[in-house]
Amino acid sequence: KLFVASLSFDVTEGDLQELFAPFGRLTECRVATSRETGRSRGYGFVSFADASDAAAACRELTGREVRGRACRVEVSQPR
Repeated sequence: KLFVASLSFDVTEGDLQELFAPFGRLTECRVATSRETGRSRGYGFVSFADASDAAAACRELTGREVRGRACRVEVSQPR
């Protein structure tokens, strides 16, 4: 599972799917939202069926500009 940070508040799950899908089969793609407002919290999570696809996406997409902001992609740490 990858943690995607520094997202523009108008990035959608569809935007994340479009960005990450070229790297392999996605099993999860979601943007974290506020419980109170339903608005994006500026980060999300993406999971791949294959860990090597996730590693490639992490390498290639960190720093990539998405809707005007350079995103940060890293392996998600368990809570």
